[in-house]
Amino acid sequence: MSFCQTKNFKNELLGIWEAYNKTTLDGEDGSDLTLDGEPFTIELKLIFHDDERATFENPAGKVKTTYSVKGDTLKVSYFTYSIVEVSKSQLVIKEEKLMGGLIYLKKIGD
Repeated sequence: MSFCQTKNFKNELLGIWEAYNKTTLDGEDGSDLTLDGEPFTIELKLIFHDDERATFENPAGKVKTTYSVKGDTLKVSYFTYSIVEVSKSQLVIKEEKLMGGLIYLKKIGD
């Protein structure tokens, strides 16, 4: 089910999400992408609360911030993503500023 077809998207978005796979827009595994000569991988955990607060966690640290959703655009802190899919167990977002790949997150908690 696509994000735009989901009626209760906010309820489905709430919880703890962790990245488990990264692909390019062509569906490749991204192994040919490098950052400073090293293979590019994504480590990301997002926690969405019902009062538009969020926690964004990556190797650089953890940030408590806010999030907003407008149409299929998700903003978490100063990061902007397009929501491709959201379900009770999977969230697929597209990076808009870095490498433009898809980020697949699985729900690991409420």
